[in-house]
Amino acid sequence: MRLFVSSWLLAFPALLAAETNDEFFETKVRPLLAARCHSCHSGKTPMAGIDLSHAAGAKAVATKLMPAVSHLGAVRMPPAGKLKDTEVAIFARWVELGMPWPAAAAGKSG
Repeated sequence: MRLFVSSWLLAFPALLAAETNDEFFETKVRPLLAARCHSCHSGKTPMAGIDLSHAAGAKAVATKLMPAVSHLGAVRMPPAGKLKDTEVAIFARWVELGMPWPAAAAGKSG
């Protein structure tokens, strides 16, 4: 998994820029989750029981995230079409960082 994630990061070196984990989450990950995931994976009845509006829900699917958003596994997200390579690279960087979710934002959904 680590090699898989690292290969995405090498393709987009700008994502390796020196910003804090919190800044990366708030400027790159949270907007991406809100735009591409929350319509199905948040709220009272999230699809497949996966709620990506909070840290626990995201971390629960950590090992499945990259294959799904890369459209390489049996589950392909989003189902309507593959994310842009830059969006996949953002998720790859987030996984590489340990999927930080700022404490102040832990209850925010986007």
